Amino acid sequence: MRLLLAALLALGACGPSAPQPARAGAVATAQATPGETAADARLISALYALHNAAWESGPEAGCDAIIASAYPPMRSAPDYRLTRTDCMATTFNTSRPPDGYQEIEVPDLSTLERAPGWTIPVGSLRDRPIDGRVYVLTLRTTVGVKGTPPQQFAETVHVVVQGGKAYDFTTYAGS
Repeated sequence: MRLLLAALLALGACGPSAPQPARAGAVATAQATPGETAADARLISALYALHNAAWESGPEAGCDAIIASAYPPMRSAPDYRLTRTDCMATTFNTSRPPDGYQEIEVPDLSTLERAPGWTIPVGSLRDRPIDGRVYVLTLRTTVGVKGTPPQQFAETVHVVVQGGKAYDFTTYAGS
């Protein structure tokens, strides 16, 4: 289910990794001021609130929201496979979504830290500088089907704030 997808994607493709120091020749991202960090935290909260609202509307809407919130260069690169078909197949192990499927993502903003120099670890954008202010944080996710005990997990994720909007780094490559 989505639990497995999120864990595999976060651990294998784009996360958890300690913030990396900027490499020689890398484009430095602007440092966030405390006010920017507070504003960025609100944008990051809004990102996951949009995901949650979409999942309440159903699995297709949930997948669409995740794809729409992916870092724009990832959406335009064909090797990241950001399509509803790939999301649904990976999330539900190529089977039909169960009736009453739920997903709730809660960013733990107490863990929010700048991650300047972090880069996408896989694919055509591997090791390229990220345009925007990159953060790392813990994301707590609850998944399940209404009427059954939910599964909960926490993962380390990266997000970027760019142009007044927060984006994440999702991929279904390797699914």
